[in-house]
Amino acid sequence: MSEPAHSSKRPALHVLGIVIEIFAYCLRNARRLFVVAWLPCALLLVNNLALEWLTLGWPPRMPRWAISNQFHPPTWLSPLTMALWSAMVFAFVLDGMRQSDSSRGIVSGASFRLTWIRFEISLPVLLAAAILSIEYFVEEFARFAQVQALVAIVVASGITSVTGSEMEVWATLSSIPRLLLIAGSTAICYSMAAQAIETGRIDVARLWRCTRGNWLRLVTILLLIHLILLGLDEIVSTVTQRLLQTITDPLNWSLREAFLRSILNFPFDLVWIVTWPVAIGVAFSKLDCTRQERSAEPQKEN
Repeated sequence: MSEPAHSSKRPALHVLGIVIEIFAYCLRNARRLFVVAWLPCALLLVNNLALEWLTLGWPPRMPRWAISNQFHPPTWLSPLTMALWSAMVFAFVLDGMRQSDSSRGIVSGASFRLTWIRFEISLPVLLAAAILSIEYFVEEFARFAQVQALVAIVVASGITSVTGSEMEVWATLSSIPRLLLIAGSTAICYSMAAQAIETGRIDVARLWRCTRGNWLRLVTILLLIHLILLGLDEIVSTVTQRLLQTITDPLNWSLREAFLRSILNFPFDLVWIVTWPVAIGVAFSKLDCTRQERSAEPQKEN
């Protein structure tokens, strides 16, 4: 005879507390996060240098059909390759958050074990990469739509001249819906990518049950993280640009300039990539999806 399961209070994400905990986790575990993520991030650096050389070098070596100025480097291959290396970081970071002695991706052989080198191409990683690539395409589409909307508003309003400060205000206002769209798509795609990493498949119903009642909080958390990282990116980009201006020609692309820029940006790029799986891992640990599913199951007695 079955009895109804005891009702349990659904856990709620506390937005500011979770955001603080995410960055605190990154600081506490900075060394371990660097060890598991440095190789995929380094491969992404090399990947982007190659794509820049193919698209921005003279003469361009990339076929015209593969070039798109909406991306950086300017080819639609950029989000696809970035998704692969990011998915690898997702796998190593999330597995390390679940078990501190995780050995996922460690390069080893019969007589050696390189614990400081991690690399994995597997079906869960490829599935997560496919999901992340959707997110990266959405982000670029949102930027393109923002520019088009801003131009349409200026044309429709009949404004013939716009000052720099006025354009900055318009750009700021038009970025609000873009950031909200990105936060929403990030919550969906990053949650699905984490699930793909853990289970090797996508179960939308299970994901919905786990996050029910917390979607708006999760979107808000990721929006705040995005804003914080954008602020840090602005500072890093300004410093990097000033340093590069003293040693390279900022008006003309060169492999030397691209290499120096990539090296200077590497620490922050690593922080940017690592922060997202940490955010998802912290949020889902608070939701405790496994416990929720157990409490939802009917209790049976003979």
